[in-house]
Amino acid sequence: MSINKEEHLHKYPGCRSVISFGENIEYLADEIRLDDWVLNYTKNGNGISNFAKAYGNPIIIYNPKELQMNTAFSKAFLLESEGSRIGLCGNNLYIDKSTIEAIIKYAKQKKYETIWKVLSNELYLFVVREKNNIKSKIIGFCFDYPPVEPQLDKYKTVVYRLKKFYPHDEDPDEFCFDLEDYTLVY
Repeated sequence: MSINKEEHLHKYPGCRSVISFGENIEYLADEIRLDDWVLNYTKNGNGISNFAKAYGNPIIIYNPKELQMNTAFSKAFLLESEGSRIGLCGNNLYIDKSTIEAIIKYAKQKKYETIWKVLSNELYLFVVREKNNIKSKIIGFCFDYPPVEPQLDKYKTVVYRLKKFYPHDEDPDEFCFDLEDYTLVY
């Protein structure tokens, strides 16, 4: 919200974000310092070399584990960078299909049920709740309908524009929808 406030203050469009899910593989150390490249007799046991001490042992390569072969980051970056050209317009939060699939998979493991309810030809609701407990809610989202189906060369997906988020600690009655009469659309 603070980013959007600053953006609007300076007449910029606001913050667009994409949430995606994926795997990551760590293939390199977080950082490589000057001393990691020193191969001489000046190393003293576990300490750093005299050469690195003299130059402060700066970081030569910085590659945080969170960004090493992070397919979630890559998918979100591809989608966000294409923006309005693929239908992801304006100051909105978009959730990639891979995130919804991960939530559904996790919910099944925990014995929760997932519900898609078409509210109108403009909105639909996605809720995770305890089975056989109408008043329970683990998490809920209200999305624009229909979703965006961007066509990228390397990645085909469905992206949902978030309208409202219902965290686990809000009263399910705030949904204002009868979740007993739902339509599965996923």
